[in-house]
Amino acid sequence: MSDLKSTNEGMQADEFEEQVRRSLRHVEAPKDFAVRVLERAAAAGKPLPLRPRLRHKPHRRWRKWIGVVAAIVVLVVLLANQARIRRERARVAQIQAQFDTAMRVTSGALEQTRMELERAGVNFGE
Repeated sequence: MSDLKSTNEGMQADEFEEQVRRSLRHVEAPKDFAVRVLERAAAAGKPLPLRPRLRHKPHRRWRKWIGVVAAIVVLVVLLANQARIRRERARVAQIQAQFDTAMRVTSGALEQTRMELERAGVNFGE
């Protein structure tokens, strides 16, 4: 199946190349072409105006797009930084809550141990 497909693609590529060759072949200009061009130029009395190929200079369009892309990149960086700060603050709050819980549990356990030791007659220098 893949051999048939590659053969088809090869034939299409060959046909395409042949079509390009035919389209780009040299074509002789009419014999009076140069004479007509020179007569037309002389009749005008001044050089024929050259039409610009592009109405807008391409570098100006690129400058605008570069500015837009730069603004988007800055916006994305700022938003990513804000998201990172929010995640960091949430993580700090979670760690603080865990620390507070650990301190309450430890404080309760130590208080309970101190009370049991006092009942057993052990004093801690109070």
